[in-house]
Amino acid sequence: MNKFLIQITGNRRRLIVCGLLGVLSGFCLLLVCSQFLLPNGSFLHYRFLLWNLFLAWIPFGVALVAYEQHRRGGDRLLIGVLGLLWLLFFPNAPYIISDFVHLGKRTYSPDEFQYWHYLVTITSFAWTALLVGFGSLYLMQTIMRERTGRKMAWLFTLFVLFMSGFGIYLGRFQRWNSWDVLRKPEALALDIVDRMLHPFAHYETWGITFLFAGLLIFLYVVMYSFLILVKERSSDSEKVEQQLLTTHQG
Repeated sequence: MNKFLIQITGNRRRLIVCGLLGVLSGFCLLLVCSQFLLPNGSFLHYRFLLWNLFLAWIPFGVALVAYEQHRRGGDRLLIGVLGLLWLLFFPNAPYIISDFVHLGKRTYSPDEFQYWHYLVTITSFAWTALLVGFGSLYLMQTIMRERTGRKMAWLFTLFVLFMSGFGIYLGRFQRWNSWDVLRKPEALALDIVDRMLHPFAHYETWGITFLFAGLLIFLYVVMYSFLILVKERSSDSEKVEQQLLTTHQG
């Protein structure tokens, strides 16, 4: 079973990351189940979070397959198709940030446990979805960096995060979703083109877009910087261990 999972994810490190993200998702599910113990608890209050988290996992799975194809020197066309599919579903991951709007539908009371339970639940789902989404973006950025160079990879990353901000607006305010690319392509395209051709007539659109895009870019850059620091520390540790081993053998 372990070997099978490693074949899917690519190596043990990615398997560990998938496991940790799975644990976080399990914690989210546990929070949903625990609400049945609360007065007037209902699954209906949380079903949108479960669905949105499921959608957030789709681009992560696609990114894993794309990265493994890239690592093995797979067909460029297949990797490109997987990249487009990933780009289509990626905004679903950061979209859960906007689900905090549902918190405003509940009356705040400092002594009401149910309010705080709802707050922690939404926060857990949003945090998990962000990590899942950023993990998939990191894999796709790695593919771009190794194929086109560091600058193009970062331009690609910034473009994706900006479009994700736009996607959050389309989903939260215009109620479009990823499936509408196939269900209502013409109506969706017309709505997008209208906002791009007449930006000053839709200032709320671009205000929300830049607001969320700025948040996502800032968070991702911080996460990416931490990953680089960890990699450098790990590389330095391996060099020291190798030197000590060589000295001992000598």
